[in-house]
Amino acid sequence: MRGDLYISPEKEDGIIAYLFDAWRHEKDGKNLILHIPREEIKTFPGIYPFGILGVDWPGILETVVSVVHNMDWNLCYIRGFTSNYGSKKLFILLLGVEVVSAEMLQKFKRNKGSIKRTLRLIAESKIAAKQMVLLKELEKLPKLEETLQCMREQTGSAIEGEIEEEALKFFAGRTENYLEKRSPTHLAKQIFANYRIKKKVRDSGGMPQVSVDTFSTKEGPFTGISIAGFLRDLSLTDCLKTIEDIFPGCAIVYSHEFITYDGIAKYRVELKDKKNRVKLERALRDVISGRMIRRSLFLESMGGIEQYARVIIPHLLKEISISGMPQVFISPTLTKEAVSFKLIIVHKKGEIKDILHGLHNRYNFSVKTVQPTRNVGNTKLDIMNIEVPREIFESREEVYPMMKSVIREVIGNFRDFDEGMRTQSVKKLGEVEKVTKSSIPKHFLRHIYCSLEDFYRVSASPEEVVSLVRMGYSLYKRYLKRPEMLHIAKREILLNHGFVLLGISTTRDILADIIELMSPYRSTSSSVCMGNIYLHFFRLEKDKGVIPRNEVRKLIYSIRRLG
Repeated sequence: MRGDLYISPEKEDGIIAYLFDAWRHEKDGKNLILHIPREEIKTFPGIYPFGILGVDWPGILETVVSVVHNMDWNLCYIRGFTSNYGSKKLFILLLGVEVVSAEMLQKFKRNKGSIKRTLRLIAESKIAAKQMVLLKELEKLPKLEETLQCMREQTGSAIEGEIEEEALKFFAGRTENYLEKRSPTHLAKQIFANYRIKKKVRDSGGMPQVSVDTFSTKEGPFTGISIAGFLRDLSLTDCLKTIEDIFPGCAIVYSHEFITYDGIAKYRVELKDKKNRVKLERALRDVISGRMIRRSLFLESMGGIEQYARVIIPHLLKEISISGMPQVFISPTLTKEAVSFKLIIVHKKGEIKDILHGLHNRYNFSVKTVQPTRNVGNTKLDIMNIEVPREIFESREEVYPMMKSVIREVIGNFRDFDEGMRTQSVKKLGEVEKVTKSSIPKHFLRHIYCSLEDFYRVSASPEEVVSLVRMGYSLYKRYLKRPEMLHIAKREILLNHGFVLLGISTTRDILADIIELMSPYRSTSSSVCMGNIYLHFFRLEKDKGVIPRNEVRKLIYSIRRLG
Protein backbone atom coordinates (compact mmCIF):
# COMPACT_ATOMS: atom_id res chain seq x y z
CA MET A 1 0.00 0.00 0.00
CA ARG A 2 1.53 3.30 -1.12
CA GLY A 3 1.92 6.04 1.46
CA ASP A 4 2.02 8.92 -1.07
CA LEU A 5 -1.52 8.26 -2.36
CA TYR A 6 -4.35 9.28 -0.07
CA ILE A 7 -7.89 10.67 -0.06
CA SER A 8 -8.16 14.31 0.87
CA PRO A 9 -10.17 15.22 4.02
CA GLU A 10 -12.66 17.15 1.86
CA LYS A 11 -13.39 14.09 -0.32
CA GLU A 12 -13.62 11.83 2.76
CA ASP A 13 -16.17 14.18 4.34
CA GLY A 14 -18.19 14.24 1.10
CA ILE A 15 -18.26 10.42 0.82
CA ILE A 16 -19.24 9.98 4.50
CA ALA A 17 -22.02 12.57 4.22
CA TYR A 18 -23.39 10.84 1.11
CA LEU A 19 -23.33 7.40 2.79
CA PHE A 20 -25.22 8.54 5.92
CA ASP A 21 -27.76 10.47 3.87
CA ALA A 22 -28.39 7.38 1.71
CA TRP A 23 -28.69 5.20 4.83
CA ARG A 24 -31.31 7.51 6.35
CA HIS A 25 -33.40 7.33 3.18
CA GLU A 26 -32.95 3.58 2.63
CA LYS A 27 -36.38 1.91 2.37
CA ASP A 28 -35.45 -1.68 1.42
CA GLY A 29 -33.66 -2.64 4.64
CA LYS A 30 -30.34 -3.31 2.90
CA ASN A 31 -27.29 -4.16 4.98
CA LEU A 32 -24.84 -2.14 2.91
CA ILE A 33 -24.61 1.22 1.10
CA LEU A 34 -21.74 1.68 -1.36
CA HIS A 35 -20.77 4.98 -2.98
CA ILE A 36 -18.25 5.25 -5.81
CA PRO A 37 -18.28 8.92 -6.82
CA ARG A 38 -17.48 10.25 -10.26
CA GLU A 39 -13.80 11.02 -10.34
CA GLU A 40 -11.49 12.43 -12.97
CA ILE A 41 -7.80 11.72 -12.53
CA LYS A 42 -5.45 13.94 -14.53
CA THR A 43 -2.04 12.76 -13.29
CA PHE A 44 -0.87 9.19 -12.79
CA PRO A 45 -0.44 7.24 -10.62
CA GLY A 46 -3.63 8.44 -8.94
CA ILE A 47 -6.24 7.24 -6.48
CA TYR A 48 -9.94 6.51 -7.10
CA PRO A 49 -11.83 6.87 -3.81
CA PHE A 50 -15.01 5.13 -2.69
CA GLY A 51 -16.83 4.38 0.57
CA ILE A 52 -18.93 1.67 2.17
CA LEU A 53 -21.37 1.89 5.08
CA GLY A 54 -23.37 -0.93 6.60
CA VAL A 55 -24.32 -3.01 9.63
CA ASP A 56 -21.12 -4.15 11.31
CA TRP A 57 -20.30 -7.86 11.15
CA PRO A 58 -17.09 -9.84 11.78
CA GLY A 59 -14.79 -10.02 8.80
CA ILE A 60 -16.14 -7.04 6.87
CA LEU A 61 -12.67 -5.63 6.12
CA GLU A 62 -11.33 -8.98 4.93
CA THR A 63 -14.44 -9.41 2.77
CA VAL A 64 -14.07 -6.07 1.01
CA VAL A 65 -10.33 -6.51 0.47
CA SER A 66 -10.86 -10.05 -0.91
CA VAL A 67 -13.55 -8.91 -3.36
CA VAL A 68 -11.55 -5.95 -4.67
CA HIS A 69 -8.31 -7.89 -4.97
CA ASN A 70 -10.10 -10.81 -6.64
CA MET A 71 -11.18 -8.38 -9.34
CA ASP A 72 -7.51 -7.50 -9.92
CA TRP A 73 -7.56 -4.06 -8.30
CA ASN A 74 -4.88 -2.85 -5.90
CA LEU A 75 -6.05 -1.00 -2.79
CA CYS A 76 -3.59 1.76 -1.92
CA TYR A 77 -5.64 3.41 0.85
CA ILE A 78 -7.84 1.95 3.62
CA ARG A 79 -9.37 3.73 6.61
CA GLY A 80 -12.24 2.44 8.73
CA PHE A 81 -14.22 3.12 11.88
CA THR A 82 -17.52 2.19 13.52
CA SER A 83 -20.38 4.37 14.70
CA ASN A 84 -23.57 3.80 16.70
CA TYR A 85 -26.63 4.87 14.74
CA GLY A 86 -29.92 4.40 16.56
CA SER A 87 -29.99 0.79 17.78
CA LYS A 88 -27.43 -0.37 15.19
CA LYS A 89 -23.68 -0.44 15.10
CA LEU A 90 -22.47 0.65 11.67
CA PHE A 91 -19.09 0.35 9.97
CA ILE A 92 -17.64 2.94 7.57
CA LEU A 93 -14.80 2.07 5.22
CA LEU A 94 -12.98 4.62 3.05
CA LEU A 95 -10.91 3.01 0.33
CA GLY A 96 -8.81 4.01 -2.62
CA VAL A 97 -7.82 2.02 -5.71
CA GLU A 98 -4.48 2.75 -7.33
CA VAL A 99 -4.87 3.86 -10.97
CA VAL A 100 -1.65 4.08 -13.03
CA SER A 101 -2.97 5.03 -16.48
CA ALA A 102 -5.91 6.54 -18.36
CA GLU A 103 -6.76 3.07 -19.71
CA MET A 104 -6.91 1.68 -16.17
CA LEU A 105 -9.14 4.57 -15.13
CA GLN A 106 -11.66 3.76 -17.86
CA LYS A 107 -11.50 0.05 -16.95
CA PHE A 108 -12.26 0.82 -13.29
CA LYS A 109 -15.22 2.98 -14.30
CA ARG A 110 -16.58 0.07 -16.33
CA ASN A 111 -16.08 -2.28 -13.34
CA LYS A 112 -17.76 -0.07 -10.72
CA GLY A 113 -21.14 -1.73 -11.19
CA SER A 114 -19.68 -5.23 -10.75
CA ILE A 115 -17.91 -4.24 -7.53
CA LYS A 116 -21.15 -2.78 -6.15
CA ARG A 117 -23.25 -5.81 -7.05
CA THR A 118 -20.71 -8.29 -5.62
CA LEU A 119 -20.35 -6.52 -2.28
CA ARG A 120 -24.11 -6.09 -1.94
CA LEU A 121 -24.70 -9.75 -2.75
CA ILE A 122 -22.37 -10.79 0.07
CA ALA A 123 -23.77 -8.26 2.55
CA GLU A 124 -27.38 -9.17 1.80
CA SER A 125 -26.63 -12.86 2.42
CA LYS A 126 -27.00 -11.91 6.12
CA ILE A 127 -25.96 -15.32 7.49
CA ALA A 128 -22.25 -15.57 8.29
CA ALA A 129 -21.98 -19.15 7.00
CA LYS A 130 -23.32 -18.08 3.62
CA GLN A 131 -20.96 -15.11 3.52
CA MET A 132 -18.05 -17.50 4.08
CA VAL A 133 -19.27 -19.69 1.19
CA LEU A 134 -19.26 -16.66 -1.08
CA LEU A 135 -15.82 -15.54 0.07
CA LYS A 136 -14.37 -18.94 -0.83
CA GLU A 137 -16.05 -18.92 -4.24
CA LEU A 138 -15.40 -15.38 -5.46
CA GLU A 139 -14.50 -16.50 -8.98
CA LYS A 140 -18.02 -17.96 -9.31
CA LEU A 141 -19.79 -14.76 -8.24
CA PRO A 142 -20.47 -13.33 -11.72
CA LYS A 143 -22.23 -16.55 -12.77
CA LEU A 144 -24.05 -16.73 -9.43
CA GLU A 145 -25.28 -13.17 -9.91
CA GLU A 146 -26.57 -14.03 -13.41
CA THR A 147 -28.29 -17.15 -12.11
CA LEU A 148 -29.98 -15.33 -9.22
CA GLN A 149 -31.25 -12.75 -11.71
CA CYS A 150 -32.71 -15.57 -13.85
CA MET A 151 -34.38 -16.98 -10.74
CA ARG A 152 -35.94 -13.59 -9.97
CA GLU A 153 -37.23 -13.37 -13.53
CA GLN A 154 -38.67 -16.90 -13.38
CA THR A 155 -40.53 -16.18 -10.12
CA GLY A 156 -41.40 -12.59 -10.95
CA SER A 157 -40.49 -11.57 -7.40
CA ALA A 158 -37.72 -11.54 -4.82
CA ILE A 159 -36.09 -14.87 -3.97
CA GLU A 160 -36.99 -16.47 -0.63
CA GLY A 161 -34.15 -16.86 1.87
CA GLU A 162 -34.26 -20.67 1.78
CA ILE A 163 -34.03 -20.72 -2.03
CA GLU A 164 -31.14 -18.23 -2.02
CA GLU A 165 -29.35 -20.49 0.46
CA GLU A 166 -30.01 -23.42 -1.88
CA ALA A 167 -28.38 -21.44 -4.70
CA LEU A 168 -25.32 -20.65 -2.59
CA LYS A 169 -24.85 -24.29 -1.59
CA PHE A 170 -25.38 -25.35 -5.21
CA PHE A 171 -22.59 -23.06 -6.44
CA ALA A 172 -20.28 -24.03 -3.59
CA GLY A 173 -20.65 -27.72 -4.53
CA ARG A 174 -19.94 -27.33 -8.27
CA THR A 175 -16.68 -26.62 -10.04
CA GLU A 176 -16.19 -23.43 -12.01
CA ASN A 177 -15.83 -25.56 -15.16
CA TYR A 178 -19.24 -27.21 -14.56
CA LEU A 179 -20.95 -23.85 -14.02
CA GLU A 180 -19.39 -22.15 -17.05
CA LYS A 181 -20.62 -24.88 -19.42
CA ARG A 182 -24.25 -24.43 -18.36
CA SER A 183 -26.48 -21.45 -18.94
CA PRO A 184 -27.78 -19.36 -16.02
CA THR A 185 -31.32 -20.33 -17.08
CA HIS A 186 -30.54 -24.05 -16.80
CA LEU A 187 -28.72 -23.58 -13.46
CA ALA A 188 -31.71 -21.63 -12.12
CA LYS A 189 -34.10 -24.42 -13.11
CA GLN A 190 -31.85 -27.02 -11.49
CA ILE A 191 -31.67 -25.03 -8.22
CA PHE A 192 -35.46 -24.66 -8.10
CA ALA A 193 -35.83 -28.41 -8.81
CA ASN A 194 -33.38 -29.27 -5.99
CA TYR A 195 -35.32 -27.14 -3.55
CA ARG A 196 -38.69 -28.61 -4.58
CA ILE A 197 -37.73 -32.28 -4.41
CA LYS A 198 -36.01 -31.92 -1.02
CA LYS A 199 -39.08 -30.11 0.30
CA LYS A 200 -41.29 -32.90 -1.03
CA VAL A 201 -39.15 -35.48 0.79
CA ARG A 202 -39.57 -33.58 4.08
CA ASP A 203 -43.28 -32.93 3.58
CA SER A 204 -44.04 -36.56 2.71
CA GLY A 205 -42.02 -38.00 5.59
CA GLY A 206 -39.34 -39.49 3.36
CA MET A 207 -41.07 -40.43 0.11
CA PRO A 208 -38.21 -40.56 -2.49
CA GLN A 209 -38.38 -38.13 -5.41
CA VAL A 210 -37.06 -38.69 -8.94
CA SER A 211 -36.92 -36.02 -11.64
CA VAL A 212 -35.45 -36.35 -15.15
CA ASP A 213 -34.77 -33.39 -17.45
CA THR A 214 -33.01 -32.85 -20.77
CA PHE A 215 -30.83 -29.86 -21.65
CA SER A 216 -28.15 -28.77 -24.11
CA THR A 217 -24.73 -27.14 -23.83
CA LYS A 218 -22.09 -26.28 -26.42
CA GLU A 219 -20.98 -29.93 -26.13
CA GLY A 220 -24.39 -31.27 -27.20
CA PRO A 221 -27.56 -32.69 -25.58
CA PHE A 222 -27.61 -34.22 -22.10
CA THR A 223 -30.03 -35.96 -19.74
CA GLY A 224 -30.08 -34.87 -16.10
CA ILE A 225 -31.36 -37.06 -13.25
CA SER A 226 -32.15 -35.65 -9.80
CA ILE A 227 -32.95 -38.01 -6.93
CA ALA A 228 -33.73 -37.16 -3.32
CA GLY A 229 -34.79 -39.17 -0.27
CA PHE A 230 -33.67 -40.16 3.19
CA LEU A 231 -30.02 -41.20 3.13
CA ARG A 232 -30.86 -44.58 4.66
CA ASP A 233 -33.24 -45.34 1.74
CA LEU A 234 -30.97 -44.39 -1.17
CA SER A 235 -27.75 -45.65 -2.69
CA LEU A 236 -25.87 -43.77 -5.40
CA THR A 237 -24.21 -47.07 -6.35
CA ASP A 238 -27.63 -48.71 -6.91
CA CYS A 239 -28.83 -45.75 -8.98
CA LEU A 240 -25.73 -45.74 -11.22
CA LYS A 241 -26.01 -49.50 -11.71
CA THR A 242 -29.69 -49.15 -12.68
CA ILE A 243 -28.81 -46.48 -15.25
CA GLU A 244 -26.11 -48.73 -16.70
CA ASP A 245 -28.56 -51.66 -16.87
CA ILE A 246 -31.13 -49.57 -18.79
CA PHE A 247 -28.64 -47.92 -21.15
CA PRO A 248 -25.56 -50.20 -21.42
CA GLY A 249 -22.42 -48.29 -22.28
CA CYS A 250 -24.00 -44.86 -21.68
CA ALA A 251 -21.58 -42.07 -20.85
CA ILE A 252 -22.07 -40.72 -17.33
CA VAL A 253 -20.42 -37.31 -17.56
CA TYR A 254 -21.22 -36.04 -14.07
CA SER A 255 -22.40 -37.29 -10.68
CA HIS A 256 -22.77 -35.36 -7.44
CA GLU A 257 -23.91 -36.33 -3.96
CA PHE A 258 -25.06 -33.99 -1.19
CA ILE A 259 -26.45 -34.79 2.27
CA THR A 260 -28.45 -32.27 4.30
CA TYR A 261 -28.12 -31.79 8.06
CA ASP A 262 -31.30 -33.83 8.64
CA GLY A 263 -30.32 -36.86 6.58
CA ILE A 264 -31.79 -36.14 3.14
CA ALA A 265 -29.54 -37.34 0.32
CA LYS A 266 -29.63 -35.54 -3.02
CA TYR A 267 -28.03 -37.14 -6.10
CA ARG A 268 -27.48 -35.51 -9.48
CA VAL A 269 -26.37 -37.64 -12.42
CA GLU A 270 -25.91 -36.38 -15.98
CA LEU A 271 -25.70 -38.55 -19.10
CA LYS A 272 -24.47 -37.77 -22.60
CA ASP A 273 -27.32 -37.52 -25.17
CA LYS A 274 -31.07 -37.48 -24.58
CA LYS A 275 -32.56 -40.60 -22.97
CA ASN A 276 -36.09 -41.91 -22.45
CA ARG A 277 -37.29 -39.90 -19.44
CA VAL A 278 -40.29 -42.09 -18.58
CA LYS A 279 -38.22 -45.27 -18.74
CA LEU A 280 -35.52 -43.80 -16.50
CA GLU A 281 -37.93 -42.45 -13.88
CA ARG A 282 -39.87 -45.73 -13.68
CA ALA A 283 -36.73 -47.85 -13.30
CA LEU A 284 -35.21 -45.61 -10.62
CA ARG A 285 -38.47 -45.44 -8.64
CA ASP A 286 -38.70 -49.24 -8.77
CA VAL A 287 -35.15 -49.79 -7.49
CA ILE A 288 -35.62 -47.26 -4.66
CA SER A 289 -38.99 -48.71 -3.64
CA GLY A 290 -37.52 -52.22 -3.71
CA ARG A 291 -34.68 -51.14 -1.44
CA MET A 292 -37.13 -49.54 1.02
CA ILE A 293 -39.39 -52.60 1.10
CA ARG A 294 -36.45 -54.98 1.67
CA ARG A 295 -35.13 -52.75 4.44
CA SER A 296 -38.55 -52.48 6.13
CA LEU A 297 -39.13 -56.21 6.03
CA PHE A 298 -35.64 -56.93 7.36
CA LEU A 299 -35.98 -54.50 10.26
CA GLU A 300 -39.43 -55.80 11.18
CA SER A 301 -38.26 -59.41 11.07
CA MET A 302 -35.17 -58.64 13.15
CA GLY A 303 -36.76 -56.49 15.83
CA GLY A 304 -40.42 -55.72 15.55
CA ILE A 305 -42.06 -54.12 18.56
CA GLU A 306 -39.40 -55.44 20.91
CA GLN A 307 -36.78 -53.41 19.09
CA TYR A 308 -38.92 -50.29 19.30
CA ALA A 309 -39.57 -50.84 22.99
CA ARG A 310 -35.95 -51.61 23.81
CA VAL A 311 -34.36 -48.63 22.12
CA ILE A 312 -36.80 -45.94 21.05
CA ILE A 313 -39.17 -45.66 24.03
CA PRO A 314 -36.48 -44.93 26.68
CA HIS A 315 -35.12 -42.17 24.42
CA LEU A 316 -38.58 -40.66 23.98
CA LEU A 317 -39.26 -40.72 27.73
CA LYS A 318 -35.86 -39.15 28.43
CA GLU A 319 -36.43 -36.37 25.90
CA ILE A 320 -39.84 -35.39 27.27
CA SER A 321 -38.51 -35.40 30.85
CA ILE A 322 -35.71 -32.98 29.84
CA SER A 323 -37.51 -30.69 27.41
CA GLY A 324 -41.14 -31.08 28.48
CA MET A 325 -42.08 -31.29 24.79
CA PRO A 326 -44.16 -34.27 23.58
CA GLN A 327 -42.21 -36.74 21.43
CA VAL A 328 -43.57 -38.58 18.37
CA PHE A 329 -41.84 -41.35 16.43
CA ILE A 330 -43.35 -42.20 13.02
CA SER A 331 -41.89 -45.15 11.14
CA PRO A 332 -43.25 -46.22 7.70
CA THR A 333 -43.16 -49.83 6.46
CA LEU A 334 -43.77 -50.32 2.73
CA THR A 335 -45.43 -53.30 1.07
CA LYS A 336 -46.85 -53.67 -2.43
CA GLU A 337 -50.40 -53.01 -1.25
CA ALA A 338 -50.09 -50.37 1.45
CA VAL A 339 -47.88 -48.23 3.66
CA SER A 340 -48.08 -48.93 7.38
CA PHE A 341 -47.03 -46.36 9.98
CA LYS A 342 -45.97 -47.29 13.46
CA LEU A 343 -46.66 -44.35 15.77
CA ILE A 344 -45.13 -44.08 19.23
CA ILE A 345 -46.40 -41.02 21.09
CA VAL A 346 -45.11 -39.81 24.45
CA HIS A 347 -47.22 -36.95 25.84
CA LYS A 348 -48.87 -35.45 28.91
CA LYS A 349 -52.20 -34.20 27.61
CA GLY A 350 -54.87 -35.41 25.20
CA GLU A 351 -56.38 -38.84 24.62
CA ILE A 352 -55.31 -41.44 22.07
CA LYS A 353 -58.94 -42.02 21.04
CA ASP A 354 -59.10 -38.44 19.73
CA ILE A 355 -56.10 -39.07 17.51
CA LEU A 356 -57.58 -42.33 16.21
CA HIS A 357 -60.93 -40.69 15.48
CA GLY A 358 -59.26 -37.81 13.66
CA LEU A 359 -57.14 -40.08 11.45
CA HIS A 360 -60.02 -42.39 10.61
CA ASN A 361 -62.98 -40.02 10.36
CA ARG A 362 -61.22 -37.12 8.69
CA TYR A 363 -58.80 -38.94 6.35
CA ASN A 364 -60.06 -42.55 6.29
CA PHE A 365 -56.75 -43.97 7.50
CA SER A 366 -57.12 -47.55 8.76
CA VAL A 367 -56.23 -48.18 12.39
CA LYS A 368 -54.72 -51.70 12.48
CA THR A 369 -53.59 -52.10 16.09
CA VAL A 370 -53.61 -49.99 19.25
CA GLN A 371 -51.92 -50.80 22.54
CA PRO A 372 -53.52 -49.65 25.79
CA THR A 373 -52.19 -46.33 27.08
CA ARG A 374 -49.31 -46.90 29.47
CA ASN A 375 -48.67 -44.36 32.23
CA VAL A 376 -45.05 -43.67 33.18
CA GLY A 377 -45.26 -41.22 36.07
CA ASN A 378 -47.22 -38.25 34.72
CA THR A 379 -46.37 -39.18 31.11
CA LYS A 380 -48.55 -41.19 28.70
CA LEU A 381 -47.12 -43.71 26.23
CA ASP A 382 -49.23 -44.76 23.23
CA ILE A 383 -48.31 -47.17 20.40
CA MET A 384 -50.43 -47.80 17.32
CA ASN A 385 -50.20 -49.01 13.71
CA ILE A 386 -51.91 -47.02 10.95
CA GLU A 387 -52.31 -48.22 7.37
CA VAL A 388 -52.62 -46.03 4.25
CA PRO A 389 -53.37 -47.53 0.79
CA ARG A 390 -50.43 -47.18 -1.63
CA GLU A 391 -52.44 -45.17 -4.17
CA ILE A 392 -53.13 -42.50 -1.54
CA PHE A 393 -49.58 -42.39 -0.20
CA GLU A 394 -47.93 -42.20 -3.63
CA SER A 395 -50.25 -39.58 -5.08
CA ARG A 396 -50.75 -37.35 -2.05
CA GLU A 397 -47.70 -35.97 -0.30
CA GLU A 398 -50.05 -34.49 2.30
CA VAL A 399 -50.19 -37.80 4.21
CA TYR A 400 -47.47 -36.82 6.70
CA PRO A 401 -48.80 -33.30 7.25
CA MET A 402 -52.30 -34.77 7.69
CA MET A 403 -51.08 -37.21 10.32
CA LYS A 404 -49.04 -34.59 12.13
CA SER A 405 -51.85 -32.03 12.11
CA VAL A 406 -54.23 -34.48 13.85
CA ILE A 407 -51.62 -35.38 16.47
CA ARG A 408 -50.76 -31.71 17.04
CA GLU A 409 -54.41 -30.79 17.57
CA VAL A 410 -54.65 -33.37 20.38
CA ILE A 411 -51.28 -33.18 22.19
CA GLY A 412 -49.95 -29.75 21.09
CA ASN A 413 -46.61 -29.02 19.45
CA PHE A 414 -44.24 -31.97 19.44
CA ARG A 415 -40.81 -33.07 18.29
CA ASP A 416 -40.50 -35.48 15.34
CA PHE A 417 -38.06 -37.94 16.88
CA ASP A 418 -37.20 -39.61 13.57
CA GLU A 419 -35.94 -36.28 12.25
CA GLY A 420 -33.75 -36.00 15.32
CA MET A 421 -32.36 -39.48 14.68
CA ARG A 422 -31.55 -38.59 11.07
CA THR A 423 -29.73 -35.44 12.21
CA GLN A 424 -27.65 -37.45 14.68
CA SER A 425 -26.97 -40.05 11.98
CA VAL A 426 -25.60 -37.46 9.54
CA LYS A 427 -23.39 -35.96 12.25
CA LYS A 428 -22.00 -39.39 13.10
CA LEU A 429 -21.42 -40.19 9.42
CA GLY A 430 -19.21 -37.10 9.20
CA GLU A 431 -17.17 -38.28 12.21
CA VAL A 432 -16.76 -41.77 10.74
CA GLU A 433 -15.78 -40.43 7.30
CA LYS A 434 -13.16 -38.20 8.90
CA VAL A 435 -11.47 -41.21 10.56
CA THR A 436 -11.68 -43.55 7.53
CA LYS A 437 -11.05 -40.93 4.82
CA SER A 438 -7.79 -42.36 3.52
CA SER A 439 -8.48 -46.06 4.07
CA ILE A 440 -12.03 -46.83 2.84
CA PRO A 441 -13.75 -45.59 -0.35
CA LYS A 442 -16.54 -43.13 0.48
CA HIS A 443 -19.19 -44.96 -1.59
CA PHE A 444 -18.42 -48.25 0.21
CA LEU A 445 -18.54 -46.63 3.64
CA ARG A 446 -21.88 -44.93 2.98
CA HIS A 447 -23.36 -48.12 1.53
CA ILE A 448 -22.49 -50.01 4.73
CA TYR A 449 -23.41 -47.13 7.06
CA CYS A 450 -26.84 -46.60 5.54
CA SER A 451 -27.58 -50.33 5.73
CA LEU A 452 -27.02 -50.47 9.48
CA GLU A 453 -30.08 -50.96 11.64
CA ASP A 454 -31.46 -47.49 12.47
CA PHE A 455 -31.33 -47.64 16.24
CA TYR A 456 -27.90 -49.25 16.25
CA ARG A 457 -26.53 -46.55 13.92
CA VAL A 458 -27.69 -43.82 16.31
CA SER A 459 -26.75 -45.46 19.61
CA ALA A 460 -23.36 -47.00 18.70
CA SER A 461 -20.27 -44.86 19.28
CA PRO A 462 -18.38 -43.52 16.24
CA GLU A 463 -15.44 -45.73 17.21
CA GLU A 464 -17.66 -48.83 17.14
CA VAL A 465 -19.10 -47.90 13.74
CA VAL A 466 -15.56 -47.34 12.39
CA SER A 467 -14.58 -50.82 13.62
CA LEU A 468 -17.62 -52.35 11.97
CA VAL A 469 -17.07 -50.59 8.63
CA ARG A 470 -13.40 -51.54 8.57
CA MET A 471 -14.37 -55.11 9.31
CA GLY A 472 -16.85 -55.01 6.41
CA TYR A 473 -14.25 -53.65 4.00
CA SER A 474 -11.79 -56.34 5.05
CA LEU A 475 -14.43 -59.03 4.46
CA TYR A 476 -15.27 -57.59 1.05
CA LYS A 477 -11.61 -57.66 -0.06
CA ARG A 478 -11.27 -61.24 1.20
CA TYR A 479 -14.38 -62.18 -0.76
CA LEU A 480 -12.88 -60.71 -3.97
CA LYS A 481 -9.82 -62.94 -3.56
CA ARG A 482 -11.76 -66.11 -2.67
CA PRO A 483 -15.45 -65.67 -3.57
CA GLU A 484 -16.33 -69.32 -3.04
CA MET A 485 -15.60 -69.18 0.70
CA LEU A 486 -17.64 -67.96 3.68
CA HIS A 487 -15.51 -65.37 5.50
CA ILE A 488 -15.83 -64.31 9.15
CA ALA A 489 -14.26 -61.45 11.07
CA LYS A 490 -14.52 -60.36 14.69
CA ARG A 491 -13.27 -57.51 16.80
CA GLU A 492 -11.51 -58.98 19.84
CA ILE A 493 -10.66 -55.55 21.21
CA LEU A 494 -14.33 -55.04 22.05
CA LEU A 495 -14.57 -58.13 24.27
CA ASN A 496 -13.63 -56.09 27.33
CA HIS A 497 -16.57 -53.77 26.65
CA GLY A 498 -19.08 -56.55 27.18
CA PHE A 499 -19.98 -57.15 23.52
CA VAL A 500 -18.57 -58.68 20.36
CA LEU A 501 -18.76 -57.41 16.79
CA LEU A 502 -19.02 -60.20 14.26
CA GLY A 503 -19.02 -59.85 10.48
CA ILE A 504 -19.82 -62.52 7.89
CA SER A 505 -19.53 -62.47 4.09
CA THR A 506 -21.24 -65.15 2.02
CA THR A 507 -22.73 -65.66 -1.43
CA ARG A 508 -25.57 -67.76 0.00
CA ASP A 509 -28.73 -66.52 1.69
CA ILE A 510 -28.19 -68.20 5.06
CA LEU A 511 -29.18 -65.32 7.35
CA ALA A 512 -32.00 -67.28 9.03
CA ASP A 513 -29.59 -70.10 9.92
CA ILE A 514 -27.04 -67.64 11.31
CA ILE A 515 -29.67 -65.89 13.43
CA GLU A 516 -30.68 -69.23 14.96
CA LEU A 517 -27.09 -69.68 16.16
CA MET A 518 -27.24 -66.24 17.80
CA SER A 519 -30.26 -67.12 19.97
CA PRO A 520 -28.28 -67.42 23.27
CA TYR A 521 -27.28 -63.76 22.98
CA ARG A 522 -28.86 -60.34 22.77
CA SER A 523 -28.01 -59.37 19.23
CA THR A 524 -28.40 -56.41 16.90
CA SER A 525 -28.21 -57.34 13.23
CA SER A 526 -27.63 -55.47 9.99
CA SER A 527 -27.28 -56.81 6.46
CA VAL A 528 -26.27 -55.41 3.09
CA CYS A 529 -26.20 -56.99 -0.37
CA MET A 530 -23.38 -55.82 -2.65
CA GLY A 531 -23.66 -57.52 -6.02
CA ASN A 532 -23.31 -61.26 -5.42
CA ILE A 533 -22.19 -60.95 -1.81
CA TYR A 534 -24.15 -60.69 1.44
CA LEU A 535 -22.47 -58.88 4.34
CA HIS A 536 -24.03 -59.60 7.75
CA PHE A 537 -23.05 -57.74 10.91
CA PHE A 538 -23.91 -58.71 14.49
CA ARG A 539 -23.39 -56.99 17.83
CA LEU A 540 -23.60 -59.71 20.47
CA GLU A 541 -24.08 -59.26 24.22
CA LYS A 542 -24.97 -61.36 27.24
CA ASP A 543 -27.46 -60.26 29.86
CA LYS A 544 -24.69 -60.48 32.43
CA GLY A 545 -20.93 -60.34 31.96
CA VAL A 546 -18.85 -60.68 28.82
CA ILE A 547 -18.94 -63.47 26.24
CA PRO A 548 -16.02 -65.83 26.93
CA ARG A 549 -13.49 -66.22 24.11
CA ASN A 550 -14.07 -69.95 23.85
CA GLU A 551 -17.79 -69.29 23.25
CA VAL A 552 -16.91 -66.91 20.43
CA ARG A 553 -14.62 -69.54 18.87
CA LYS A 554 -17.39 -72.19 19.06
CA LEU A 555 -19.90 -69.78 17.50
CA ILE A 556 -17.53 -69.01 14.63
CA TYR A 557 -16.93 -72.72 14.07
CA SER A 558 -20.70 -73.32 13.88
CA ILE A 559 -21.13 -70.50 11.39
CA ARG A 560 -18.33 -71.84 9.18
CA ARG A 561 -20.13 -75.16 8.98
CA LEU A 562 -23.08 -73.38 7.36
CA GLY A 563 -20.86 -72.41 4.44
